[in-house]
Amino acid sequence: MKNKASIQMLFHNKRGNMLPLIMVIVFVLFSFSMILAEVFRINGIQSHIEYELQRAVNIAVEYSMQDSWRQDKLNRLDAAQARSVFYDYLYTELALNGANQKIEEKLIYTLELNNVEAQIEPPRLLVSGVARVRSAFVFLIDDINIPFDIKSKNFRLE
Repeated sequence: MKNKASIQMLFHNKRGNMLPLIMVIVFVLFSFSMILAEVFRINGIQSHIEYELQRAVNIAVEYSMQDSWRQDKLNRLDAAQARSVFYDYLYTELALNGANQKIEEKLIYTLELNNVEAQIEPPRLLVSGVARVRSAFVFLIDDINIPFDIKSKNFRLE
């Protein structure tokens, strides 16, 4: 009951001393805006990772198709070459280091690939894993895990 009375006193203060209430409101707004900015940052990183990995698997499948089978309208994939092209794309185009880390002045994210599976027929490359992103709120959450499950899109037009 005493807390309710003191809060009501803050709102009905006739002396004009609203500084504590204004400080609380500014703190809440600042905290909310920082959390919102972090959510948008993580969402942007997730979109970037999924887009680049989708490009990587599609390029790997496209380059690794065996052309000798195409005239018979059969699609076959060279699985070893597909994996090689996929990893080459990660290290050259995404500029990941040997530990699958994206570093631009500081660590942006780390990719942990759990499964890179190449199917020969129908030609498909499946990649699953987790991207670890450092949180801006290190004192609350150390890493944020972003799971991904990417499948190549191979459209067969006859």
